[in-house]
Amino acid sequence: MCNLSGHMHLQHILSSPENFMEIATSSLACSPAQYGKATYDGAILEYQTCQTDVAGWALEHAETDPDLLQFPEYAYNFMYQTVKEKRLSPGLALWEQQPSSFYTDHIKSILKNERSDHHHILSGYR
Repeated sequence: MCNLSGHMHLQHILSSPENFMEIATSSLACSPAQYGKATYDGAILEYQTCQTDVAGWALEHAETDPDLLQFPEYAYNFMYQTVKEKRLSPGLALWEQQPSSFYTDHIKSILKNERSDHHHILSGYR
């Protein structure tokens, strides 16, 4: 079984020993501007992220905006600066202080998860 969601605006994959997967897909509007692609052949479910090629599109359409032509760098710098300005780390402390609930437990499970690849997963089903 698999649950796909996008409510957290970050890319994260959890899988249980019982072969249940939860995939939180990142927001297309956030760096690195990626989307998820899931394929199922009746036995195997594969999920992977794919990045949009904004720079390629800009070249193909003769766009001159440097932000579009160098979109990966622009998107990364924009996100980095936004997070830096908002100082989001104190917000994490607020989550950690909250009593147990669906959302706080979900955030804590993301933080303690040791999975390093949140962009690809294969799982077999019968």
